[in-house]
Amino acid sequence: MHTLNPPREGKRLLVLDIDYTLFDHRSSAENPHELMRPYLHEFLTAAYAEYDIIIWSATSMKWVEVKMKELGVLNNPDYKITALLDHLAMISVQSQSHGVFDCKPLGLIWGKFPESNTVILVDSVEVEVFDF
Repeated sequence: MHTLNPPREGKRLLVLDIDYTLFDHRSSAENPHELMRPYLHEFLTAAYAEYDIIIWSATSMKWVEVKMKELGVLNNPDYKITALLDHLAMISVQSQSHGVFDCKPLGLIWGKFPESNTVILVDSVEVEVFDF
């Protein structure tokens, strides 16, 4: 976990995925701003009023940081990102319905921020979040 800003007292955590959620990485666009979801900064600004924001992607930290810097997310004056997580914070699990797949264990965040109440927004149709 790459912590950027301390959590604020009394704020819940909003955990966001990058690909398909904040950034359309399957688009044919070449400019990062064309790949950015419409109203991204307005959404993050509104969310920040009620939530601390963590960005968690199944890619490497290098690409998490590059994408978020290019989109202006890491230095926006209207909101602050609490932390970034990458694929190294994920675990592989096996289920009868989905077989073996990687998931985002929320217990990792709760271990770091034990007072947090968490909402996670991901694009996957598979169950990929567990509260171990």
